[in-house]
Amino acid sequence: MTQIKTKAQYETIIKRIETLMDIVTEETPTTTPEFIELDFLADLVVEYEEEFFPIGKLTYEEKEKEKEKYKHKDDLVFA
Repeated sequence: MTQIKTKAQYETIIKRIETLMDIVTEETPTTTPEFIELDFLADLVVEYEEEFFPIGKLTYEEKEKEKEKYKHKDDLVFA
């Protein structure tokens, strides 16, 4: 399968996705070339980001530190 190999490729694909997002709507049939391209590129980006920009869950200790940091902010919720 094709994959993103460089940051330059990633950035180029992100720009193309942004362009396609202006074209593809919820009403766009899944068989159109633009929808298919957007779907394919989005999958590539997800794979790349999972490898190079992983987002992990906070440990209990990290959650507690964040709570302490924002203890006066009533609008924040930590699950």
